[in-house]
Amino acid sequence: MLRAHRRVAVVILSLLCIAGAMILVLISPLGLLDLVAVHPINWERLSFVGQTYGAVSALLDAAALVGVVVSVLFQVRESALSRVQAGRSRHFELIQMAMQDPLLMQAFHSLSDSDEANRLNAYVSLLIQNLQMLWDSHDIEEDELRANLSDLLVTEAGRRYWQQFGHVRMALFTDRRRQQEFVQIIDEVSRTPAVDAA
Repeated sequence: MLRAHRRVAVVILSLLCIAGAMILVLISPLGLLDLVAVHPINWERLSFVGQTYGAVSALLDAAALVGVVVSVLFQVRESALSRVQAGRSRHFELIQMAMQDPLLMQAFHSLSDSDEANRLNAYVSLLIQNLQMLWDSHDIEEDELRANLSDLLVTEAGRRYWQQFGHVRMALFTDRRRQQEFVQIIDEVSRTPAVDAA
């Protein structure tokens, strides 16, 4: 959340700087009028000043282009996060259907003997996926993530799930740096004495 506020602050500050530069360019002819009133006009010199404005204009165009590129990058990232969230929502709906109908649980290859254990495994999986989505989108800080994982992995259901499926998750989620960090954090939390002692 803090990073999102920083991003917004940087964007607002950049917009204010660009607006300030544009205002200075727009009011500069008034400064030239004052200059003419005080000193005699040297048109050749003023033409050099005009050429300088061409350079300023190029700089403003470059700043606008940078703003467009940054905006597009943010939109691409948001679009990717939206696709991931849509996929996870569909997955959640499928798991929810299986949790409500024990017959559908038979579609999972890693069934245990107990319907209750299967439903708990599915629920813990959803909790971990939710934490991972928050982590991937920078909506949760590391301390809060570790606290949530500690609460989850201290339970019997959480410990059993991680012992049974942790190695699978660690093998799956290692294609991006942020996912690798998440896997390392959950593995570290699962090995803490507080979790082991519970």
